[in-house]
Amino acid sequence: MKGISGHLVSLKNEIGYHFPDVSSENWELKLTKDPFKIDVDILPNHIQKPAIDLKCDSQANAEFRKMNVEDFWLNYFPVYRKLALEAAKWLVQFSSTYICESGFLH
Repeated sequence: MKGISGHLVSLKNEIGYHFPDVSSENWELKLTKDPFKIDVDILPNHIQKPAIDLKCDSQANAEFRKMNVEDFWLNYFPVYRKLALEAAKWLVQFSSTYICESGFLH
């Protein structure tokens, strides 16, 4: 029984590593979903200034409201590179998982 229990705990930890719990909404997810509502204080120091600059960019805010998240970050990658890279880390998880899984379906 101990072997099975230990294996299940290990499996749970592995799944948690590859598919983190987003119910607590970590800063990466908050930044990706809506960079205009995030509390800048929860961000790492190296992206706080660009986050403040983005929050003050009224044109970017208006465009964010008009387009999907992926397109927004692609369009603003040249302007807010550090922020877009952080958002991309979150967004790429789902596209790469989808590509991998779709390969098994065909």
